[in-house]
Amino acid sequence: MNSQNELIDKPFLHFDPQGQFMMGIYYLKLYYGDNFSYDFWRVGSARDLLSSLDDLKIWVFADGDPSKRLAVDFEYDKISLYHDYMYKSWTDDSQGLLHAGLGAVKESYLIKANETFPEDIWPLYLLGFIAFEKKQYEKALDYFQVLFNSDLASCLEQLPFAYRMAAFCAAKMNDSALEREYTYMADALTNEFNIDIYNSYNFHH
Repeated sequence: MNSQNELIDKPFLHFDPQGQFMMGIYYLKLYYGDNFSYDFWRVGSARDLLSSLDDLKIWVFADGDPSKRLAVDFEYDKISLYHDYMYKSWTDDSQGLLHAGLGAVKESYLIKANETFPEDIWPLYLLGFIAFEKKQYEKALDYFQVLFNSDLASCLEQLPFAYRMAAFCAAKMNDSALEREYTYMADALTNEFNIDIYNSYNFHH
C-alpha cells in the first residue's frame, strides 16, 4: 500500500525514490516560490534543505491557513485543463522522451499547456528539447532562456542537461560567448546530495 506521501506508479509514469524526492522539491518551489528558500542546483553556497523546510513550515502555518500562502494562482479549472494538456501530450510509452523520441510527444498540447499555466516550466523544457531535436536551434534557445529566467529552474531536475542543450544551440548560432556561459553553468551546477542527473548528452546534430 502506498503512503499518502508517495506517488503511485502508473503504466505510463514511474517514479523511483530519487524521482519522488526531486518532484517534491520542484513542486514546493512552484507552490511557495521564494518563501521556500532552497535551490537544488547551485553554483556557490546555499541553505541546506532541512533548514529551508523548517523555515517554510513555520511560515506556512503562521496564520493557520496554509492555502493562503500559495505563491501562484491555482484556479481549479485552469489547473485541470493544464494537466489534461500535459497528459495528452504524451503517448503510453513509458521510456520517457530520451528513449521514446519525438514520436512520443504531441507538441501542440505542450504549447497549450504552457499558455494555460506558464508558472510551471516543464512544458518549456520539453518544448526546448523538441525544437533542439528538430535542429531548430534558435527556437530551442528561446525556450531555454525563458526557462533559465524562472526561479523555479533552480529546482528543475534536468537543469544541467538544459544548459548543455542551450550551449550547443548557441554554438550552432555562432554565439561563442553564450556557448561558454552555458557550458560553464552546466559544469558548475552542484547540489548538497552529490546527485548527478542528466549531466551529459550525446550530441549527434
